[in-house]
Amino acid sequence: MKLTEDGTVSQIERDQIIPPRTLKSRINRDQLLTVEESDRFFRVAHIHAIADAVFGESDKAKLWLSKPKVRFGGLAPMQMLISQQGTNQVEELLLQLAEGFML
Repeated sequence: MKLTEDGTVSQIERDQIIPPRTLKSRINRDQLLTVEESDRFFRVAHIHAIADAVFGESDKAKLWLSKPKVRFGGLAPMQMLISQQGTNQVEELLLQLAEGFML
């Protein structure tokens, strides 16, 4: 829950990683994330780190990650992180932006 409290991820993003009831149950039972949940968490953290580096400011990165993109069929980059393939596409676009490619 600290991730949402410090603003690292929004509540919606956190809910993509692990449903609220499941998270509450895991906390109450002092359990770790599953492999799948850990993978989803890593994808979100990885893309946030790249976006922060590209934009140089966390707020700008979060805004970019939340805005729908034509390249992703009108989905926001954060919505693409539900799969590894979507994550790869977001990472590729961020790296192109970092290299100065005009898209």
